[in-house]
Amino acid sequence: MSNATEQPINPLRPNQTADLRDEQVRLKKTLKREGVDKADINKQLRKVNTMLSTQSATQLQGQELDSAQKRIETLRETIQKGMPSHEEMRKAPPGAVGKHIDWEKRNKKNIAEFKRLQVACNTGSDDPELASVEKFRPTKNTLNMHDAVIPGQAFHGIDTAAVTTVLSTEDIKLIRERAPAEISGKLALMDAEGRSIVKAQFVTDYVEPKQPEGKPPLGRRNKGKLSWHRFRTFLRVILK
Repeated sequence: MSNATEQPINPLRPNQTADLRDEQVRLKKTLKREGVDKADINKQLRKVNTMLSTQSATQLQGQELDSAQKRIETLRETIQKGMPSHEEMRKAPPGAVGKHIDWEKRNKKNIAEFKRLQVACNTGSDDPELASVEKFRPTKNTLNMHDAVIPGQAFHGIDTAAVTTVLSTEDIKLIRERAPAEISGKLALMDAEGRSIVKAQFVTDYVEPKQPEGKPPLGRRNKGKLSWHRFRTFLRVILK
């Protein structure tokens, strides 16, 4: 399998391939041990082998590689049109959710093709973000940022949103203390966009909700319930 059209629909990323090969070695070693459930180990091994044989991309060569690289550039330009900016994704101004949904609907097939070709052109890469469209997310906003869910100072011409967001132990602790359970409980499922939004909302730009006099303390699920409504709607779009 080498033709671009014959590549897997959703090929394994380089890091996924490496993890599966490590698992393959581990399972083979486990089979040599006494007292293990060999039927179950063999079942797991067959599953790993199937994934590697059916979902691994084959490196494109020669003219096919050149054609695929040209196609990637065309797809990149198409995908970037109407793509929400980093700041729009992080701060969720009015219209951001609709803009993201419309953009995603228009580009669902384009994104899938882009990812497939990127992997097929670079099977030896160890870049975990190889097939991510985040690398070319715009820095210029097209929406009015004055009524954003996540407030913050605007630095015109400077992109302050990181492509990859790493949460420290302290960040995670603060998010679990401050965020509603339906958000903090899904940190592991979020991509860089989601983590960036949550970090800005509950760590970087966090503002402690005011407690009305004579009212009992806000519960975790009710903390900021009304003020975070649009934020949670936006986050659900990212997590779907």
